[in-house]
Amino acid sequence: MTLSGFGGVLRAVGGGGAVVWAEHREAFQVDHFRIPPDGQWQPRGDVAAICGPKSSPVTAQAISSDPVLMFEPDDAGRWTIRERDGSRVYESPMDDPTAPRWADVAYVGRLALKEQTIFIVAGVHALGSVGAIDYLARNLPDLYAHVGTHRFSMVIRSEHDGDTVTRSELACPPRIHDQT
Repeated sequence: MTLSGFGGVLRAVGGGGAVVWAEHREAFQVDHFRIPPDGQWQPRGDVAAICGPKSSPVTAQAISSDPVLMFEPDDAGRWTIRERDGSRVYESPMDDPTAPRWADVAYVGRLALKEQTIFIVAGVHALGSVGAIDYLARNLPDLYAHVGTHRFSMVIRSEHDGDTVTRSELACPPRIHDQT
């Protein structure tokens, strides 16, 4: 997968269930970084993180700046992604108390974090992040053609057979933040 449309080549950094990619323009280089169990970490430069707001207050802080979407627990304590205008709620089918199934939703966005940019992939559950990466792997050129280098957010819905993604699609199309 080529990630050149997101401002350079990305360096993968991962550990403990969370992955971070730090941007490099010179060459593709892989480093490992373990986000500590308390989720406190300081991004060095522009990064991409596969880590949700439940696991990291740093990710939660970045997502809280999103003018379009929120990713927080509902009144019952289930994590959901909601449109700030109240028009839609994106819930994980895995959390359906009557008929849970192998499907999930994920938040994807490019946001500001202090003077840096953070690209976040955050499923309600880990499976949602896998589905979002599947979607990005197949649709990154189209996404870049739509959002360019603007800040944006969107929601991906995915279905799974165990760990295998059988379908991934937009649930909420990309919304460019400075145009909302």
